[in-house]
Amino acid sequence: RSIHPAPPELDNTVGSIGQDAELESSIRSIELSAGLDSSWRSFGSTASALDSTWQSIGSPPSVASPTSLGPRSVALPRVSSKVRLIFIRHGHSANKSRSSNTSATPDPELSDLGYEQAEALGLELAQTFCRAKEGDVIVLSSPMRRCLLTIRPAVQRLPLAPGDCLCHGSFFEFACAGTSFLGTLEGSIAADFPEFTTVGFNTDGQWDYRGSSRRETEEEVHSRAERMVCFIGEAAQALSLRPSHGQVPKTMLICIHQTMADLVCRLLVEGSSEDWEYGEIKYKLQNTAMTEVVLDTDNTARFGQRNKAPHLHSLRSNGKQGQTRTTPARHIAECRAMFHKLDSAGEVGDELSMSEVSALLRRGNPALGEAEIATLFGAVDIAGKGR
Repeated sequence: RSIHPAPPELDNTVGSIGQDAELESSIRSIELSAGLDSSWRSFGSTASALDSTWQSIGSPPSVASPTSLGPRSVALPRVSSKVRLIFIRHGHSANKSRSSNTSATPDPELSDLGYEQAEALGLELAQTFCRAKEGDVIVLSSPMRRCLLTIRPAVQRLPLAPGDCLCHGSFFEFACAGTSFLGTLEGSIAADFPEFTTVGFNTDGQWDYRGSSRRETEEEVHSRAERMVCFIGEAAQALSLRPSHGQVPKTMLICIHQTMADLVCRLLVEGSSEDWEYGEIKYKLQNTAMTEVVLDTDNTARFGQRNKAPHLHSLRSNGKQGQTRTTPARHIAECRAMFHKLDSAGEVGDELSMSEVSALLRRGNPALGEAEIATLFGAVDIAGKGR
């Protein structure tokens, strides 16, 4: 399961990507003319013509089985400028703090501690990327709720271009999907997390599990990890072609899971996953910690800082990991989620219109009249902007 070096025929295909003027022009045309959202949808979408080009580079058959899997090579597309990948593990899972008589859920949210960690992470990333401009940063998340909830406070603070906040159907944790559980549906994720553009789900709107086992096996996960690395490389290449603002290096924030982060990092940096075994973690990540992998223009990948979590220092003295506590972080997250659902014209800068405020107030008191709502709205519209 070696990624690089690639076989000669693959290396020639990939090596031509940065030099082929027609293909490069097509990429730029998609980003500028069709919009960023459609660009990212082309990666991992079975309906896209451009996707067929990407899928031809080291991609497995649509249905993986133990007999179809074997050593393969996947070449990383060459980036035109340095791109940082920052792998972030999700916050503390609600399954870890459930009572002894409560069953684990297949797609849990965060525990109270996890919400605290996510809020602290959001503040840390907002500070780190305070000089970033739209187009400098892409967010890529697992489709599992604990990852989406972890990265959401950062998403709501970062200057992301439309379509640059992605939820990918392949990035779920090892063995968390199979024929017994095909994942949370794409439509449900889109409704609960409208900030994210969903990509890489199958045609039935399910996670990108292509095996035939009740739960994903170790043999099957290698194939999926290679697809993940292909998508990361292709997205990084497109990101590297964007104009540089000179303040912040092009960065992908990837919120996933301990096992998959370890496996993907081995593929990226070492070029192989042959010695990987489930439970034998080589590149450890604590909850909401960050590990940096740098993709250079010489087609190499190297580690930067690993397992970094300065934002957790203030939380360590507040209680034991996994202990359920009352915290405002969960309530803040719920309020933000409600706000973004109400803010139908989200491009106006986190403000609600008169009609949006009316809908919110009437949830609490359906009997409120127009005059009463207008009075309340006018009292908070201090700037007189009508929002």
